[in-house]
Amino acid sequence: MRDYTNNHPITGFSSHLSDLENFVPNVSGAHFSWIPVGLYYDMMDNTIEPSNTHVNDQVSGYTNQQFFNAFSSSITSVSAYKTNFINQVGANQTATTNFNNLFTSYGY
Repeated sequence: MRDYTNNHPITGFSSHLSDLENFVPNVSGAHFSWIPVGLYYDMMDNTIEPSNTHVNDQVSGYTNQQFFNAFSSSITSVSAYKTNFINQVGANQTATTNFNNLFTSYGY
């Protein structure tokens, strides 16, 4: 586990945002292991992903409202959520490819 403080390891980020941005998928002992902790943040932000995460983050600009709208009682997996999100947002081919690459880098 890494220690995160304000401005460390990323200058200008709070300890919480540093933890989110430095999240490495599929590493045991992570603070958050239910849903990939950085996934939503990576879908919203336009920052450069730290290389140690191996996350392919070419996605940005989505909103919390879009995230919530893609949930329903029939969504029982991250893969189903991803499909529903793409269907609701209506992304073009490039956006869909980047979105799929992001989810793939998180292990989904």
